[in-house]
Amino acid sequence: MRSKKTLKNIKVDLVITLSIVLLGFLSRKIFIEYMGADFTGLMLLFVQLIGMINIAEMGVGTATASLLYKPLSENNYSVVNKIIASTAKVYKYISILVFFVGITTGIIVYFNVPSVANIQYSQYYWLLYVINTACSYLFAHYFILLTADQKYHTTRTIQGGAKILCICIQLFIIVHYKNFLLYILCDSLFFLLQFTFFKRKVSKEYKYITKGSSGEITEEFKLVKDKIKKVFFHKLGTVLVFNTDYIIISKFLTLTTVTLYSSYMMIFQALTMFINIFGNSVTASVGNFLALKDSYGRKELWDRVILLFFFLATCITLITVISITDFVRLWIGDEHLLDKTTLYLLSFNLFVLISKVALDVIKNASGEFGDIALPILEGAINIIVSIILVNKIGLAGVVIGTVTSNIFIICLAKPAYLFKKVTRGTIFELLLSILKPAVLSFFAISLVMTFSHYWQRTESFYQWFLNAAILSVIVVPVVAIIFSTAKDFRYVVRKVWFTLLKKAH
Repeated sequence: MRSKKTLKNIKVDLVITLSIVLLGFLSRKIFIEYMGADFTGLMLLFVQLIGMINIAEMGVGTATASLLYKPLSENNYSVVNKIIASTAKVYKYISILVFFVGITTGIIVYFNVPSVANIQYSQYYWLLYVINTACSYLFAHYFILLTADQKYHTTRTIQGGAKILCICIQLFIIVHYKNFLLYILCDSLFFLLQFTFFKRKVSKEYKYITKGSSGEITEEFKLVKDKIKKVFFHKLGTVLVFNTDYIIISKFLTLTTVTLYSSYMMIFQALTMFINIFGNSVTASVGNFLALKDSYGRKELWDRVILLFFFLATCITLITVISITDFVRLWIGDEHLLDKTTLYLLSFNLFVLISKVALDVIKNASGEFGDIALPILEGAINIIVSIILVNKIGLAGVVIGTVTSNIFIICLAKPAYLFKKVTRGTIFELLLSILKPAVLSFFAISLVMTFSHYWQRTESFYQWFLNAAILSVIVVPVVAIIFSTAKDFRYVVRKVWFTLLKKAH
């Protein structure tokens, strides 16, 4: 049952995410063409600021979902009801906090960034962004309940479908009316529609949710708050690593460099988004598995999940590093190409981002968020190293800052903490579980990159897609053959294959 639900989640999310990614590339091109560089810059700035303000969410969704897996599997409706009621209450506070933090941020930016103040009505545009973000939290607890109950395909269909339709209408507005206000109001309309759909869905399928009373939620409210405090630091670490890179580049280098860097990051984030489809889709199943298994079973699961995501990271990183230069050249021109050194450094970070999803899946499924010092340390390492090196070697120095924090925290410290908490295993067992897939990845990357010079320069997107498809057909089987020397990888392949066969019949 878990496998069937996981496959359904992946299939739905894959279609929706692919549509959103393609529309995102088209939207960026059209926005620049019809609204100009200033409005495009304003929009991107607002999106970055909203991303930073969203740290106020503090991981409520992740923390709450980890609390729901067990009572949902046991049909303990009373506990589920109390946890959801607690979460709804927390989100109301967060909505208010986001609104006031957003207003304060807007005032600071408006009076300290002249380019923002020079755009007419920019303060009203920002106000709408803040209102939309604050209101989105009012139905977030519905999303969490459905996702934890292995109905991620339902939540993704509602959210993704609304997003796709919203982008299409926004593109129509930009092309025909060139009106940024209508563009943002379109988001407001679709937030309202999502709220309506989620509320009806939950009211219909979870009638007991409406029976909770505020007087019964004290214990669960405290439990949720305890989880939130821990997840908050993980969210803060993410902000310190990714959002500060843009600030450092704009401060010490140029806005042109920001544009160049963000173009590559847009591609990497799109690729990571597809892997997160898989991660989000299997988290509930993994959580259910962990709730039922002993330490030995958890150790087996750990090895298989880590190995699987190392395989995905190896394939995607190889295909990307070989083909991305031609893609960027065809998309935005030769003037936006990175040097090979910086590209290889970014590709290492891409590998870590993808393989890290394995840790996120296990962490979110098990609810082990106690390593609150590591995300802060990760962000601190990134900022310090980036600032030291940016004046010496430019953009590569900023990327090295992220590489350094990835090596010490993501590759070493986080796995050590999580492995001990989830499996109760030894350091030797941890090193073996990491070194085995790492050696396989290194061997596969070394082998494939030896023949990377056979990639031919492309002069059209059609030719690029054809070459990329051929490259994928070569890379994936080669990497799969190398990884098949591991017993756990063969088990995962068989598991997926038999599940697909059952699904087909």
